[in-house]
Amino acid sequence: MKKTIMVIDNDEDIRLTIKTILEKNQYNVIDTANCGNCIEKIKKNKPNFILMGCYFPRKEILEVVKKEKETKIIYIITDEDNEEKLALYKNVVGFVKKPFDVNKFVKQMEKIIG
Repeated sequence: MKKTIMVIDNDEDIRLTIKTILEKNQYNVIDTANCGNCIEKIKKNKPNFILMGCYFPRKEILEVVKKEKETKIIYIITDEDNEEKLALYKNVVGFVKKPFDVNKFVKQMEKIIG
């Protein structure tokens, strides 16, 4: 059965690129530009994973991570982000760094998702 991944990123180019890559690799993908409307989409679509940027306002990120304890979170990060601070919750299962090479991104996602 295909895994469903919700992609949350305010950069439309990045979001659509990730969506295209994941769909070509047999994942179902739901995407949204912000954390504000994602809770409703999560409840409706029940994704297995949420792939999200960590640069949203801290309050928005924490709201998603705390409310969706059953959904596994994968952060999109840069070299400047602190993985230790972001991995405080049990449902945070991994990180992918940007900018990313398509092949490395797919391998990272396969490793995290299994």
